[in-house]
Amino acid sequence: MRKLNDTKEVSMTRKAVLGFVFLFVLAGLFSYGQQGLKPSVTLTLAGDIVGLASCAGGSGLVAASRSGGSTTLQVINTFSKEIVTTVSVAVANPSALAVNQDCSTAFVADAAANRVFVVSLPSGAVRAEIPVGARPVALARATHNADLYVVNADDGSVAVINTQTNALKAVVKVGVQPSAIALYSLGAHNRAFVTNRGSNTISVIDINDDPYNENRYKVVATAPTGPQPGAIATTVGSWLGDMYAYFINHGDNTISRVTINAP
Repeated sequence: MRKLNDTKEVSMTRKAVLGFVFLFVLAGLFSYGQQGLKPSVTLTLAGDIVGLASCAGGSGLVAASRSGGSTTLQVINTFSKEIVTTVSVAVANPSALAVNQDCSTAFVADAAANRVFVVSLPSGAVRAEIPVGARPVALARATHNADLYVVNADDGSVAVINTQTNALKAVVKVGVQPSAIALYSLGAHNRAFVTNRGSNTISVIDINDDPYNENRYKVVATAPTGPQPGAIATTVGSWLGDMYAYFINHGDNTISRVTINAP
C-alpha cells in the first residue's frame, strides 16, 4: 500500500512541478511580449512635429516639424536609431508630409500658403512650389505610380500631382472638410480613401493608372461614417481582393471599418 501511495505522491509531485514550469515559461513569454512594447529608443526632434513618413523599405524615417517660422526636416536611420540628416526649409506653416520611396524627396504642404513644396534630401533644396487647393492638410504618395495626393480641407477637394513633372494632373471633388487620406494598391486595384470630417462620409477615388479607365480620378463610392471621421488606414480585406478601411471617429471616440468589394 505504501508503495502505491508513494507512486501516487511522486506522480502528483511531477505533475505539480511540470505545471509550475509551464506557468513559469508562460509568464516569461508574456513578460517578454510586454517588454517588447516598450520604446527601444527616444529621439529628441526640433520644434513641433507635424508629420512622419517612412521610406527606403522602412529603414528610413523622415520627420517634419515647425520651428521659428520654418520647417525642419530630420532623416532617421531606423537601424542605427540615429538622426542622420537635419535641414531647415523655408516653409512657414507645415501641415503635412510625404516622401518618395527612396527617401530622396520630401513633399511638405503649407496650409497657409496653399502650396506643396518639393524638397531634395539630404540637401534640403526646394526644387518646386506647387499651388494646390485651399488649406492642404494631408498628403499621400502613391506606390504604383508617381502621383501625390493632396487633401484640401477648405474647398473639399483632392489634388493629384505628377511628381515627375510637378504638374497638376487632376482635382477631385470629395465631401465637406476632408481631413485625411489613405491609399490602397494591389495590382490594377488602386483606390484612395478620404475621410470627410464635415459631412461624416468617406469618399473612395479610383486611382488606377490606366488612361483608358473612365473612372480614373473620380469618386466611385461614398460611405457614411461616425461623427467627425479623421485618421484612416487601409488593409487587405479578404482573399477575394476586398479592401478594408479603418478610421477614427473623433466625435464619439470610436473606430469604424468600411469594406469595398473587388471589381
